[in-house]
Amino acid sequence: MNIEKCYVIENSYLSKEIQNIQINYHIISSKEDLLQALIGESFDLLISNGCPYILPISQMPQATYVNIHPSFLPDLRGRTPTVGSILFEKDSGATAHIMDDGTDTGEIISRVKIPFSYDLDVALLYQLVFRAEKEVFNKAFELNFRAQQPQLKKENHIYFSYSPKDRYVSCHEPVSKTIQRVKAFSCQTKGALLCSEGKEIQTFYAEAIENEYVKDICRLRQAEVGEVILVYEDCILVNACDGIVKFSRLPNTHAITEGSKIS
Repeated sequence: MNIEKCYVIENSYLSKEIQNIQINYHIISSKEDLLQALIGESFDLLISNGCPYILPISQMPQATYVNIHPSFLPDLRGRTPTVGSILFEKDSGATAHIMDDGTDTGEIISRVKIPFSYDLDVALLYQLVFRAEKEVFNKAFELNFRAQQPQLKKENHIYFSYSPKDRYVSCHEPVSKTIQRVKAFSCQTKGALLCSEGKEIQTFYAEAIENEYVKDICRLRQAEVGEVILVYEDCILVNACDGIVKFSRLPNTHAITEGSKIS
C-alpha cells in the first residue's frame, strides 16, 4: 500500500507517538476538521482505528472505508466495548468491517475472538485487544478488504458506550457484580469510584472475603449494607448485600474510617 496520510486525533496517544514515525500526518481537532480534510483528498482506501467520530459514508468521496473495531461484532457495538466486555461478562475481540452510515454495523471482513474469563481485567484486556486488532488488519489485508459476511445481530447482543455513572460502586449489588465493575475500570487512567460521606475514592481492585472470623465481626457489630468494617494500609473491608468485599489499591484510605458508609 502507498500510505498517503495519517489523520491523528488531537491529544490522543498516537498524537504523542506519531512524531517518531516516518509518515505524513495531519492533526485533527474535530469531526468537522476531519470531514473537511477528507473531502479534499483522493484515495482508494481509508482505514479507521479508534476514531471517535461517525462518518457520513454515503456523503463521502467514493472509496472503500474500513473500521477496526475492538469487539467481536456484532456484539458490543459502541465506543467502549472493552469496558462492556468486563462489565457484562461477554466475549471480546476485534473486527475489521466495511463502514456504512450506521455505528459499527457494516459487513464483516475478518474477526478475532477473545473469550471472556474471570481472570481478565480491563487493563489486560486492552493489551489483548490491541494484538487482536493487528491480527484482523492483517487478515483483512490478505482478503484485499473484501466483505466476507453480513452482521447477524442476536437478542443478547448489546451496544455499549459507558457513562460516568457506570464507574460508581454500589454495595447493594451482588459482590460478584461489584468485582466485575471494579475490573471494568481498573486501568490507571480510570478506577472505579466509592462514595463515602461526600468524598469520591478511586479503587482498582476488589475481591470477595470468605473468612469466617471476618464474617463474625460483621455479625457482632450488626454491620449495615455499605458499612466499612476495617481500614488498613491501602485497603478497606465493606459489608455488601450478599457478602464482604475487600477494596484495595486505594490512594487515600485516610479519608475513610471504620463505621463510615459506602453509598
